[in-house]
Amino acid sequence: ALIEQTDGALRTRELIKLRVLTETSPLTPREAAEALAEATDSAVVGTIGKKLVLYRPSKKNPRIELE
Repeated sequence: ALIEQTDGALRTRELIKLRVLTETSPLTPREAAEALAEATDSAVVGTIGKKLVLYRPSKKNPRIELE
């Protein structure tokens, strides 16, 4: 369910920020970011504390340009 929701959010928005509940998650935020990025074919932009940011360019209407 989490992967499907993340994939849907990346389809709607190219850049998303998520928060890891470190009290209950068996993964660190970095591990969770890497696992979600692999499962959704996205890239980890970064992790800060409990938050992680993922990026995947839109196939139909890319809004963010990387140089």
